[in-house]
Amino acid sequence: MGEIRIVIGQQTQAAKLVEARIKELQGILTGLGGKLDEATETFKGSAAQGFGEAITEWFENTAKLGEQMAEYAGGLYAIDLIHQGNDEGTAAGGRSLEDMLSSQALAKLDGRS
Repeated sequence: MGEIRIVIGQQTQAAKLVEARIKELQGILTGLGGKLDEATETFKGSAAQGFGEAITEWFENTAKLGEQMAEYAGGLYAIDLIHQGNDEGTAAGGRSLEDMLSSQALAKLDGRS
């Protein structure tokens, strides 16, 4: 089985890509909304009403996408920060263990233990 690991910095790069696309996505959705409004002007009757309700609900949900993408980007940033802190803590702990073991080894060589 392959090794799974986090490379510090890659989540931050991904977050920047997500953030860069938020405005683009919102622009696409706004443009689509305008085109759908134009297209539905010719609809008549109950089909038009049903379609209008479905489109309204769809736009209410897609309006949240920008915020959700921003939250996702924030989560990616957080992963890097958390794991960077974990790596630093582990490295510091490893040095402490190494120091402790070295001290014990020296004590044995000196006949102190």
